[in-house]
Amino acid sequence: MTAGARHTGVRLAGKPGQGRGARMNSCKALVLVVGLLLTGMDVGHADTPVATSATPGEAGSQQFLRQRLASAHALARANNYANADRVFAEAIADPLFPTLPEDDQRNALSEAARMAARHEAPARARDLYERAAHYTAANPDDWYALSFLEYDLGHYEAAATAFIEVVERWPDLLPNVEEYHIHRLHQELSPGSQAELTYLQSLFDANWRSKWDGDSRLWYDLAVIRADRGEIDALRTVVRRIDGPAELVKLRSDKRFDAVIDAGSPAFDPLLAAREQVGSLALHAEAEPENLELHSRLSNALLAVGMHDSVIELADASLQSIADAPADAPAYQDIDEQVWLMNNRAIALRRLGRTDDALTALVRASQLSENGGVNVSQALNLGAFYCSLEQPHDALRAISSIGDMVSSYGRMIEHNVRLCAAQQLQRRGDARRAMAYLRRHRTDGHAVYLDALLRAGDLDAAAHQVVERLASAERRGGMLEWMQGYLRPDVLPGDANVRAARASLLARRDVQDAVTRVGRIASYAIYQDDGMD
Repeated sequence: MTAGARHTGVRLAGKPGQGRGARMNSCKALVLVVGLLLTGMDVGHADTPVATSATPGEAGSQQFLRQRLASAHALARANNYANADRVFAEAIADPLFPTLPEDDQRNALSEAARMAARHEAPARARDLYERAAHYTAANPDDWYALSFLEYDLGHYEAAATAFIEVVERWPDLLPNVEEYHIHRLHQELSPGSQAELTYLQSLFDANWRSKWDGDSRLWYDLAVIRADRGEIDALRTVVRRIDGPAELVKLRSDKRFDAVIDAGSPAFDPLLAAREQVGSLALHAEAEPENLELHSRLSNALLAVGMHDSVIELADASLQSIADAPADAPAYQDIDEQVWLMNNRAIALRRLGRTDDALTALVRASQLSENGGVNVSQALNLGAFYCSLEQPHDALRAISSIGDMVSSYGRMIEHNVRLCAAQQLQRRGDARRAMAYLRRHRTDGHAVYLDALLRAGDLDAAAHQVVERLASAERRGGMLEWMQGYLRPDVLPGDANVRAARASLLARRDVQDAVTRVGRIASYAIYQDDGMD
């Protein structure tokens, strides 16, 4: 069973750092973004349009232009998006528009951009925000909104560049930004590229801190870039800020970092870090009792250190609060997080050997909605769990409802379930088709593909994948993390062949030689989800 296998979002198994779900991933939702920062700050300098004075003969026309802009702003306040969009466009196109005071120009462009976004015109909204952002009296919201629009248009480096403007010019506003946007921008930048380095270093220099527990993932990738460039002093500075258990495992297992870490120091102990993460999240959850996402994150941290009874207690208390609260006054802000508490409760039950109870918990979770739609994540997890229990018909039935609402990574999970079910049902044609999909799309989920190769018993192909990824500067850390020894529950019958194949893979001479060249394998007294529980 996979801990947190969201088909989209930050805690999709094997996809750390992604944005949470599909929040604000269209231009229509941009209106929710604008205003999150502290606006109207007269700071920063940039090349900008310069207002020119109207001649006396133009004064009357300028007055009419102001009237038109007043009408446009009134339409915007009334949420009359289509008409506001049209009137703003006409006014901004007026030859006298550049004669207005800069503040009036920028305000008009910014509001016109918001209306264009609401009117489903993302490219025009982007262009308007870009014009507004380059005035001397720049507004951080304009740069922030521009970053969202560039992202939605698939211009990821441009989106990162716009966000860097916010980071570097208004670092004090970073606590106000949506953290998921920081992670999803990072995910779309080419690993090891100058764009990734510039983006990560700007956040590091601004002393950005994750609200709860997400910054070590970024600092680790920054450390990889510095290590590969041989910049030891910069690397040492970055490594000091890495305190996530998974990232510490990567540092300890990779010879690139030997010169800057002390494996015997408590600062680099993954178990101590995991325990500290539990304590930190517990304090946050106590301070924000209405935040169900915090409860969910705390349950993830508890799973890592094997506090399974505490996971169950936390989930039971939170779910009871949800059930007891009036329907029109929910106990928590983010009620959708209940499915992840149920998911983690099922993992805890399974690790305690209470397999039937775990199955019941996951079935119930899969029957609740996810972001208002079909619960794809729990359906995929349920399908995988049925395969682990050698119940292939139930596995196929569990994933039959997912339809098209699946990410590319979710499709990998789906076809791995199909492969497992086909093998157990001895449907060779179905197994070949599932494996062919997984092979074609392996870049959408390398760990899933590796699991499929082990399930199919193809150790030569699996070894090739391992050696190839160990040779990659950007992919090496994730591969080494997967290869380490962790606490694991007793194997379920449908996974016995996978676990045995994994042990055989790690014992191969070609794999051992590849590891020795770049790192090492050790054992850690924590649970680390790799999708193979």
